[in-house]
Amino acid sequence: MDFLLDGASQKFDKRASKLKENANSRKSQMIIQQNIKLEHDRKQAAFKTQKEERDTKKKIVLSAVATYESKLNYSSDPAVSFSADLTPVPITGLGDKITLPQSVLEKAFVSNEVEQPMCFRLTLPAPTFDLSNLSAGEVEIVVSEATLSCKQREEGESSSKMIVDSDEDEEEEEEEENEDEDEANSVNKQQLGAAIMSIVNAKRFLSTTHGGVVEFTAEEGTCGITAKTAKALLGISPATTTTSSIIDPDATPGQICTGKNVFEVPTNKIQIKMCKLPKGRECTLVPSPQAIMSGFAELADVKMVLEQSLCRLRTTISVGDEISTWHRGKEFTLSVKAVVPADFSGVCLINTDIEVNLAYEDVEPASASVSAPAAPPATTTTTTTTTTTTTTTEHFPPPEYLQSELPITISTPHPTHSETPVIDILLRSPHGSAKISLPTTTTLPSLFHFVHISFLSNTANKPFQLVSRFPRRIFSPSPSSQVTLSEAGITTQEALMVEWI
Repeated sequence: MDFLLDGASQKFDKRASKLKENANSRKSQMIIQQNIKLEHDRKQAAFKTQKEERDTKKKIVLSAVATYESKLNYSSDPAVSFSADLTPVPITGLGDKITLPQSVLEKAFVSNEVEQPMCFRLTLPAPTFDLSNLSAGEVEIVVSEATLSCKQREEGESSSKMIVDSDEDEEEEEEEENEDEDEANSVNKQQLGAAIMSIVNAKRFLSTTHGGVVEFTAEEGTCGITAKTAKALLGISPATTTTSSIIDPDATPGQICTGKNVFEVPTNKIQIKMCKLPKGRECTLVPSPQAIMSGFAELADVKMVLEQSLCRLRTTISVGDEISTWHRGKEFTLSVKAVVPADFSGVCLINTDIEVNLAYEDVEPASASVSAPAAPPATTTTTTTTTTTTTTTEHFPPPEYLQSELPITISTPHPTHSETPVIDILLRSPHGSAKISLPTTTTLPSLFHFVHISFLSNTANKPFQLVSRFPRRIFSPSPSSQVTLSEAGITTQEALMVEWI
């Protein structure tokens, strides 16, 4: 009997043990399934969060681009706009003024209202960058780099502020410490937008510049660009080439270049958008090594020379542009390092007073024997410069017409019924223009004397001649004959160009 009881007990224990083992197995499987489900839910939540973050970042980037382009629009009226891809062709001109097709006027100015100077953004699009189909990786790179740039800027500003404000009251310091950490660490939206656009523009455009318009005479589908604009779009350094070697300074701006005057332009179409640039308040220019070697730092009035060239030749200036200025027939090239405001890396020069700074410290000498001059004050209003650069200027013997008397100039405007017949003359040269009124009895040598001394300041006595256009006539001094202006065929009104011989 005891034997039977022991057997039943063992059987019962064995069954109970198996049931317990099965229960533990089911419980383990349930725990595993729960863990799998929790891991799946966690991954799903993380994926959803990452997707939301990517979408948010993409929206931030696209919003920054939309805001940037909206601010750049010429007018708030959508009808007053122009944007197109045009084939570039080389045209004459020393500045940034382009030619456009006649259809631009019909498309852009249906209301016949011009609110501000017409400026255009010219860009070379990057073929591998599509703003509408940004990948998650591209968005992440853009936002991360922009955020890092903003934080570094804020850290620099905060550290400088700590140095400046070290003597402030303790109460103000406590208020700063009690500020909300999230608010203190948040990146300013405006700064983030600017940082994003600097990165996006560098990715979507191979190069960017701006310009005005000289006339609407280009063929449909084309755009005429000057050598300066072409160099900016092609990314050619101002120090590598000189513009004067390929440009006729006396050529009428806006004409298609032919023969030896043809220069390299982008092979792809360029994007052109009519835009509204802010008026320039300040710019920083870096003279080229050739300009330093030619004596740019030794000019008596650098500010006047730069202002004349900027106002006469350009509608805009952009970071990276090459600028040419002339003094007494000599060309000096400079590159644009910075502009203020810097929102669009370009500013408008129409109807504005712009402060010009010269960054001599950024000049890279052409050779070891040429050194940049000592840095002058911040602005050109009181520029004083010392340099070890020597200049060699060829001097010629004084011409005979300098022995003639200077002519008697008549004030402009002169009386309509003047007893003395008067000739109005417009003098033009690569470095500027001037209007004078002279009696018809003025001799040709006297006119050359005036141009030599008063208009050109030709201290090197470099020979030149005066030329009229349509038809082209060449006037040369003849001191022995004492030919008057009327006898030479210069009557009433005349435009004379200075041509160096």
